[in-house]
Amino acid sequence: MVHTLWSDLARLQKDPRFVVITTEFPHEQLRPQKVPAALFFFAVTLGLVLFTDLRLSVALLTGALGMILTGVLSIEEAYKAVSWKTVFLLASLIPLGLAVETSGTAAWIAEQTLAVVGDMPTWVIQAAIAVLATFFTLVMSNVGATVLLVPLAVNIALGAGADPAVFALTVAIATSNSF
Repeated sequence: MVHTLWSDLARLQKDPRFVVITTEFPHEQLRPQKVPAALFFFAVTLGLVLFTDLRLSVALLTGALGMILTGVLSIEEAYKAVSWKTVFLLASLIPLGLAVETSGTAAWIAEQTLAVVGDMPTWVIQAAIAVLATFFTLVMSNVGATVLLVPLAVNIALGAGADPAVFALTVAIATSNSF
């Protein structure tokens, strides 16, 4: 029986004199020779995002494909790294947020909210949205709360005569308060 670090346990597993019973431990494979290629594709991706009009998804896919084609990652490692729960969460919440916006639900909720807090200063309305967004993240994911509340916040900002981008940013920051 051995009490050791995970990295030492991985080394012991390769030694034929030892038998490692558990297989449920992190198997980290360090590849320092791949660091330059990984940094290069990270810089390329960051450059594409910051300095071109290329869509974010295309820029990130370019970096991922570059890392796979140069052997920084295998296709299996890339597949295992994808959080499929997050993918399906976004795949279902984005249409829901779009439906809330296009059906007029966001505009109706914005009108009702402005009827209650419309006389108050803009910062009070913004603080109320921040509290609402923080509350939403307590009962659902922060990504879901953001997708649902940004159209609402934009409609409230337009109704109050404020900057919609500031209200959307308020939602984005407040939905990070899920602690």
